[in-house]
Amino acid sequence: MISALLGAGFLMAAASPLWPVEIQSLNQVIHQQSAKLAKPDLPVKEYVAGRKTLRADLNGNHREDLAVLFTLERGDLWIQYLTVISSAGKAMATTEVSRVGKRAVDLDRADGPVIQLSTKTYGPADPTCCPSVVGHTAYRLKGNRLTEIKAPPTAVASNGPPPMRHARRHHR
Repeated sequence: MISALLGAGFLMAAASPLWPVEIQSLNQVIHQQSAKLAKPDLPVKEYVAGRKTLRADLNGNHREDLAVLFTLERGDLWIQYLTVISSAGKAMATTEVSRVGKRAVDLDRADGPVIQLSTKTYGPADPTCCPSVVGHTAYRLKGNRLTEIKAPPTAVASNGPPPMRHARRHHR
């Protein structure tokens, strides 16, 4: 896990200090997600050095909320989660945003309820430690849900001439 995030170049941002009520809410979220991953012979733990935070007004109440990107590890499995904690210190929403073999993500910025993430996905020749294909994604907070915003499909370039907008009529 550590080598994947280091190889992806995502261990550079420093975390902002958390309030005690935020720490309590975040610990509850981490405990809930850990319980879902737990197996008797493999402990689940947070990769604390990979935790990233971002403060912004995410729910439109003109107060700073806290977005947290955190990583849980179990054996050779790692999963990144995005959670939002309200300005009142309550966990609002949590979703899985990445896992080993899929992509690595990092917090970029927020614009209203939209949280922007940088991504690195695996190219055909990339080892498990080091995804190299740079990209972006975003998640929208709506109520108590975080939903990934799907990018519109990109237009495929054609080799032929551009389509004509209006056919010309020949008058006789």
